[in-house]
Amino acid sequence: MSTAFPIMRTASMNEVPPGSIISFPRSDGLIHALATDRTSNGSRALVLLNRPTEGGRRVVTYIENWRDPERVLVYADEPRFEINEGHADPGDRHSWEIPGVLVAIGDRTFIRAVQPDRHFEGFKLVDIQSGSVLAGEQPINSWAFLAWELWIRDPLGHRHRKLFDFGPTVGKPST
Repeated sequence: MSTAFPIMRTASMNEVPPGSIISFPRSDGLIHALATDRTSNGSRALVLLNRPTEGGRRVVTYIENWRDPERVLVYADEPRFEINEGHADPGDRHSWEIPGVLVAIGDRTFIRAVQPDRHFEGFKLVDIQSGSVLAGEQPINSWAFLAWELWIRDPLGHRHRKLFDFGPTVGKPST
């Protein structure tokens, strides 16, 4: 019997479980996103992991009402965020305004995302496992990680695929 790697399926944006990593095409390549648990009137809030900007940089962005009804790719082999502990910021004192960093709070890990056109309203912290948005202020006992990679690991151990990487010197995703 034939198999494929990575194992994926197509689904409507609103059928995807919160916390899922999805991909969909745009004119300048694939966009990877984290599905949140917030839906409203046929739209869904997403964290775009590699939203392109005019300067060619990629920015981790929180979009409140994504209304595009397109089919997306959902990875059945759960993608895994792999953290580089060498780029840690204990207490999140120096990286509190950098979108894209992973923030450890208690036993949960969140991704910090900027809101377009709402820079004065602060950032959103979204749990990378459940897709839930942190309510209230970020606790002071958090750690931030400024470098990470998003991988799909083959359960058979034969192949692996890096979907995206984030860090101080990273300019473009690995897609």
